[in-house]
Amino acid sequence: MSRSLLVCLLVSSVCTLKAQEHMYITKVKAAERNVTNAYVKAQQEQSVTNTYVRARNKSSFYAGKVNTRRINNRLLKVEDYGRMRSSNVIVYGIPEKVNEDIRQTGEEIGHRLDIKDPLKDIVKIFRYRSRKQPRPVLIVLQNSLVKTKWVMAYRNKQMWNEKWYLHEHLAKGTLELVLEVKNWAQSKHYSHIWTWNSDVYYKKAMDSHKYKVLSMHHLHQLKMNEAKAELVSSNRNYLHHHHLHHNYASSSSAS
Repeated sequence: MSRSLLVCLLVSSVCTLKAQEHMYITKVKAAERNVTNAYVKAQQEQSVTNTYVRARNKSSFYAGKVNTRRINNRLLKVEDYGRMRSSNVIVYGIPEKVNEDIRQTGEEIGHRLDIKDPLKDIVKIFRYRSRKQPRPVLIVLQNSLVKTKWVMAYRNKQMWNEKWYLHEHLAKGTLELVLEVKNWAQSKHYSHIWTWNSDVYYKKAMDSHKYKVLSMHHLHQLKMNEAKAELVSSNRNYLHHHHLHHNYASSSSAS
């Protein structure tokens, strides 16, 4: 082989190697660019995600504060309404007169209970809205102690025998529980059911223990198993009772 041909082959080989090296370097740089771009994109996406999460958490935080505030306000309203009810009595079965003087009606109710000067006890009195006739009379009394005096006078005199009914101004849920307990007690031939400060109690017989029904769920448990009964201490002075036939059913339209 001639010297010139050998030189040409060497030059060609070097050029080929240079070309391959250039192609390799180009591919490596392209791969590096792809990796860099992917990293930058991932960082951008992570930044967007973090921003979204922070915004969502901030929104949830403020929404939570708003919801908590709303819930607290509702609870306060319920408590205030409960305190308002605690001084009220509601009376059923009192005939409604034409051009009725409602305060005179309240005075007559008080006199039936042997309340001295009943108008001094009454803050406000009106006929309660109802589809039934006569409409019940709602009496707002001075305080819960005065309410206790009126309720106990009614129960001690057993005025339900005269077919008119006075009891605490119960919330709708409590009244529904009373009616359910009454139906259950009648089915078991229990003798007494009553309420005190919006709690529901019953007795199986005149001289038996007193029991408290905590809720509708508790009543369902009692129907399945009376071992779930909630026994109440007999020395509690508010546990004056009345006979089961006290007509709560007549009050089912009020709340």
